[in-house]
Amino acid sequence: MGEKKMTREGVIAEEKEWPEKKSAFKSPWVLGWIAMVIVILSANITMITIAFKTSSGLVVEDFYEKGKNYQKSIEKLAREKTLGWKTSLAVPANAIVNKPSTFVLNAKDSKGEPILAEEVTIHVFRPSNAEADFEMLMSSEGRGDYSSNIAFPLPGHWDIVVSLKRGDDEFEVVERVFVKKPAA
Repeated sequence: MGEKKMTREGVIAEEKEWPEKKSAFKSPWVLGWIAMVIVILSANITMITIAFKTSSGLVVEDFYEKGKNYQKSIEKLAREKTLGWKTSLAVPANAIVNKPSTFVLNAKDSKGEPILAEEVTIHVFRPSNAEADFEMLMSSEGRGDYSSNIAFPLPGHWDIVVSLKRGDDEFEVVERVFVKKPAA
């Protein structure tokens, strides 16, 4: 206990000894709040990273009609699987703005024979700006190969959808390309 001292007024007062000051970081309450902030920030950073890596950013203009026809989309995918077509799209590794890049689609049927399509269209979508979207026909190179030279007008991510049609059969191949700015 503390010492007793006499004050000027003659009152005996007890002087208290205060405990030694401790760091706030030793309190379980402060540590709990810090841990909670770290967990929340980590979760947000993880969700933002996942959103940027997985979302194409494409907005469907006719979302209501697309939703009504969802069953048809599922049936189309099932039809694609039953066709057994095997396709591969050769995508340029280093696409550069305004420099033509060659895309080559190779398509074979379930027996390994080249597919002679009536029409092969390459649709190019810019996720961040629908005004930059375009499409063009791919030319046949023979043996089930189709090619197209594309000069991208803007840098960044582009979604490529190649639509292959033969009679009533239709098949789509989807890829994503990153276009770089030219070296300065």
